[in-house]
Amino acid sequence: MPTFSVRNDLRTANIPITIRNDAEYGFRIWLICLAKRVGLNVRTILNIICQCTYQGEDGNWGDEYIENEAKEKLGNTAWYYVYDVVESLYNYIVDASKKQEYESEINAYFQTNGYGWKFENGKVLFRGDEIEERTFVNAVQSLSTIQTAQSELRLALDDISRRPNADSTGTVQHALASFECFCRQKFGATTSTLGDIIQRNRSSFTPPLDQAIYKLWGFASNHGRHIQNGGEATFEEAEFVLNICASLIVYLSKTLP
Repeated sequence: MPTFSVRNDLRTANIPITIRNDAEYGFRIWLICLAKRVGLNVRTILNIICQCTYQGEDGNWGDEYIENEAKEKLGNTAWYYVYDVVESLYNYIVDASKKQEYESEINAYFQTNGYGWKFENGKVLFRGDEIEERTFVNAVQSLSTIQTAQSELRLALDDISRRPNADSTGTVQHALASFECFCRQKFGATTSTLGDIIQRNRSSFTPPLDQAIYKLWGFASNHGRHIQNGGEATFEEAEFVLNICASLIVYLSKTLP
């Protein structure tokens, strides 16, 4: 039976994201408890933790001692290895319903505790706020008939989700490639650059939106494609470009024929 928070849709409250490059101690201990709840034994859990965090086992006997060792090792490792453990534990769950429960509970924890991550298909991925998440999902759906553009958008998300450091340059490259591919399809310009498409179709963009998109393309060219030394995009810039490209895809999908 669904719990009180699920019945009343309280888990989906828009809690601000405050944690990204970290994994709090409380989450680490909770993760071990969740792994036990979905059917993994403590010996398997400890083995996975040791493999992911590059530590040796102490050789303890008895479930209580093994679990304490697992908590100690996971509690003291670098934050990004914790997310490796999250992914690896999922791969060891055999029952499909337990996999679904594990994924659902991880996402509930992330959301209710302000983590900037989400868990999908066995991978920990970047999560924005509620509006950003909805926009990205809508953009992916809008690209269902433009597979290359959809793939590029997913690659942009993969790059910004990299641990411990996001691939900001890759995020910018793939986000603009997705938008460019989308525009080529919409305007029937299979070999034109995004800049050329905007210049030739200014009437399709409400001014000064055309100028904003053109400048965005210029920024991406300088910080994602033709990079000079020290000109790499920051994480915040990459996040901004990804969100803007997703928003533009959704907007133009609704306004263009």
